[in-house]
Amino acid sequence: MYGKKKKYPMGGKLKGMSHSKGGIPIEAEGGEFIIKKDSVNPNTESVLNYINENGNLPTSNAMDRSKTSYMGGGMVKDYMGGGMVKPMYKNGGKISPQDKKSLKKHSKHHSAKHMTQMKNDMKKGDSLKKAHNKAMKKVGK
Repeated sequence: MYGKKKKYPMGGKLKGMSHSKGGIPIEAEGGEFIIKKDSVNPNTESVLNYINENGNLPTSNAMDRSKTSYMGGGMVKDYMGGGMVKPMYKNGGKISPQDKKSLKKHSKHHSAKHMTQMKNDMKKGDSLKKAHNKAMKKVGK
C-alpha cells in the first residue's frame, strides 16, 4: 500500500496526496513538529519557513529584513507622496548576522562555489532556503 517513506531532514512543505487519497508516507523523528494542512497558507508559510530555517520565532524586522516595520500600519518614510517602492527585502545588500551564522554551518556541506552563489543571491534579497535551492540548480553542491 505504501511506498518507501520519504525523509525531510531539512523540513519544509510536503507535496503529494491528501489524507483522503492515502497521504504521504514519511519518516519523522522525536522532537519534530508537524503542522496541520489547514494552518499552512500564504499568510503563515513565510513564518513557518523562517522558524524551520532559523530555529526561532521571527521578529517583525526578521520577516521583511528591513530596519523599519510597518506591521502596525502608518506612513512609510519617503513615500508619503506616492511613487514606486524600492524592494525592502534586500537589507541594504547585506547578509544579517543570523544568516551569516546559518551560512557558516551550511558551508561544511557545500563547495566554495556553492557558498559564493548563495551569498550573492542573499545579498540580492533571497532567503537562505531560496538561495540554497538556486545554488543547487546553478552550481551544484
